[in-house]
Amino acid sequence: MSRYYNQWNNNQLKYQFHGSEIVQETFSQAWQDIFVLSVLSGQRNGRYLEIGCNVPDYTNNTYLLSKSFGWTGYSIDFLNTIIPQWQTLRPNDELIIGDALSMDYQTLLANDPVIDYLQLDIDPSINTLSALCRLPHKSCRFKVITFETDIYTGGDAIWVREESRNLLKALGYELIVGDVIVDQQHPYEDWWVAPELVDQNICAQLAMTETWNADEPIYLNPPSHIMK
Repeated sequence: MSRYYNQWNNNQLKYQFHGSEIVQETFSQAWQDIFVLSVLSGQRNGRYLEIGCNVPDYTNNTYLLSKSFGWTGYSIDFLNTIIPQWQTLRPNDELIIGDALSMDYQTLLANDPVIDYLQLDIDPSINTLSALCRLPHKSCRFKVITFETDIYTGGDAIWVREESRNLLKALGYELIVGDVIVDQQHPYEDWWVAPELVDQNICAQLAMTETWNADEPIYLNPPSHIMK
């Protein structure tokens, strides 16, 4: 089972996505992989852009997608020490070692007008915002986005959260779950969708429209936005 969660009951998923019965473990810190698969109805052979990937499995948001659902894409990080782990566990996945803040995303995504999942997670979060701003939004659309704000740290992170929300809303993205939190103390991430590219009925099941305020955290013990 997950290193973060010691119970898994896919019968309790709010949305039983295609293939949920084969999932034995979530590798994400806050069930991001399950959220993506839920929103996209268990999509297979999807495409991802993972900015700030670190190790290939532990608290990795794309490992399950790649391992069990045939997804491919780009995983970007500046730490070359992770290369041996990726070569061992994910030899067929494309790891890019480089500076996410100077990368030519326009060229990288030239053949990908739609990316199914965009993960943004760089420390500090002001760099995550900078990476978001560098993406070719005029030529590429992202179905699902998880953006790490690290709002719990205060300071610049408060501004980062507001600026990222303003930008993504202006680009037509919809905030489904805000201020995700895993330990009842540290809200740190926002989850978004491109409403025109996803099933709104599924999103309605996952969004906390009746009890959730965008300025309040969503607690993941249990993950009530995913599990009944």
